[in-house]
Amino acid sequence: MEKSELSYWMALAHLEGMRTKDKMEIVVQCFKHDRQLSDFFNASDELKEKEYHVTKDHIAKLKTCMPLVPNYSFMAENLLDQGYDIITVRDEEYPPALKKNLKYNSPLVIYTKGDKSLLQKQGVAVVGSRKAGPQALAFTTTVAAREASAGNVIVSGFAKGVDRQALDASLAANGYSIAVLPQGITTFTSGYKQLYKHIIDGHVLIMSYFMPTAGWSVGLAMARNAIVYALASKIFVAESDSKGGTWSGAIEGINRQRKNGDDISIYVRVPEEKEKNANRELIEAGAKPVNSQGDEIPRSEAVSNIEKITNAVIDLLKTHELRPQEVASYLKLDWSDDKVKRFLNSLSSKGVMKIKKGRYNVYTAMDNPGPSLF
Repeated sequence: MEKSELSYWMALAHLEGMRTKDKMEIVVQCFKHDRQLSDFFNASDELKEKEYHVTKDHIAKLKTCMPLVPNYSFMAENLLDQGYDIITVRDEEYPPALKKNLKYNSPLVIYTKGDKSLLQKQGVAVVGSRKAGPQALAFTTTVAAREASAGNVIVSGFAKGVDRQALDASLAANGYSIAVLPQGITTFTSGYKQLYKHIIDGHVLIMSYFMPTAGWSVGLAMARNAIVYALASKIFVAESDSKGGTWSGAIEGINRQRKNGDDISIYVRVPEEKEKNANRELIEAGAKPVNSQGDEIPRSEAVSNIEKITNAVIDLLKTHELRPQEVASYLKLDWSDDKVKRFLNSLSSKGVMKIKKGRYNVYTAMDNPGPSLF
């Protein structure tokens, strides 16, 4: 693509207050009319509304970014001079996995540094907590090394914990990795120093779709997770909490697969009995269980312990009404209070009910329970 066009793409991509889906519709209309994005921006309001089907509100919003086009032209020139690549959704180098999985929500522009051909290869992500335990990290090393040796590209968010472990294991196996940044491509200063040799050797590609000068933020980190998941055809969850980026990304992937039949597989490591995480909840939600080596195992084998606990809880509550702490104490569950509450609430379809008793909520599995054990 001509350098002069990139400034218009960047202006549209980073325009605030307009959904990516609406921006993509403009791109589609340009493609249908065999026109450049600059043709659209310089068209009359009447033509934008008639031929490109853009609303008056969006036309007004688009006018606000026109004065910024020269600035983006200068920024694009600097990026290219410094060895970065600017890839638009209409370019052949654009990753097909993003188009396939995100469709109209695909980023209009991505910024990269390194071997762009990695974007065309099959991606595998190993995801998990920043504070993952030793079992999760060992699992990450095993799976990332195996997948890298098989020729797959490990997609990493380059966060502490599982993400960084996956990238390191890939490189140790002489594999390839894509690091998707939670910040702008030019602010990754310390990361470039760490990965310089691997970038030069073609084993690591750095990628971002945020404003090139944007610093790290929690919001960008959460948004980045969607790109990590979309670039991968297989996602291995080493360890997940019951909330946060790993959980939401896995649940979204499971739901998307059910709804759209997307060609994506979510695998979750079956945790050891004393581990405190939400891996089993993800398996119950529909993820595929795998052992510590990353090999898929029968679902019945993965949830058997949960089924035993479920049956024990229901049997207990058939004759008693108990607070969550009492249930955990009686069954000797080494769970947090929140986990017990979530588990009890999840059993509503099996007849477990929550009842307000004075200042407390108690649980029972029948209409007329007996007295509390405590």
